[in-house]
Amino acid sequence: MLGDLHQSNLVILVQLVFSIVGLGFAYIGAVEYGLISMMIAAILNEYSVDISEQFDQTDAQLAFSTEFEVLADFLSFGMIPVGLLLTTTRGGILGIVTIAIYLTAVSIRLAHFNRPLEFQTYQMDDDLFYLGLPLISVAVIFPILYLLSYILAPSIFSVLVIIIMLGLAVGYVIAKPIPRLKKEWMTYLIFGVIFMILMYILLGIFK
Repeated sequence: MLGDLHQSNLVILVQLVFSIVGLGFAYIGAVEYGLISMMIAAILNEYSVDISEQFDQTDAQLAFSTEFEVLADFLSFGMIPVGLLLTTTRGGILGIVTIAIYLTAVSIRLAHFNRPLEFQTYQMDDDLFYLGLPLISVAVIFPILYLLSYILAPSIFSVLVIIIMLGLAVGYVIAKPIPRLKKEWMTYLIFGVIFMILMYILLGIFK
């Protein structure tokens, strides 16, 4: 099975590893490092397609890469936020219900876009629009959101995280076009994410 690994999906492999590490950090309560892992996974995800296109792939390797990326995205943008929510809510019933809704939405979105184009009900110019909210958005929203945990009471912050996660779940599955950021703005966003990574490293050290 390892024979299907290829240079073109090495970036996805690294994303997968950071996702697993981030999930572990989230479950043990190391929130800062869980967020850092998710942001790194998001940066890798953003450039994975551009990097993979630099290599020639057989149909078998391409099919493997597609499935591999889905699993990496499920861990990065599905399971890490779930781990963070469990830590934040300390496993409360409302938190568990939110997790069920959130992961269902993540699964539906991944399943929808993992199908061939002819089976996808809604289609549009992928260069200009997303269909619904992209999963990677959680890697921008959560790091900003968790800055509020340093100034809000834990009970209030837990409710806020639940509301945001439910909003994300709706955004993932709603069939509405959302404009893509222009390439130059995407570059600024990546630098912003790198800045957040450095900030959370410092917060983790001095916590």
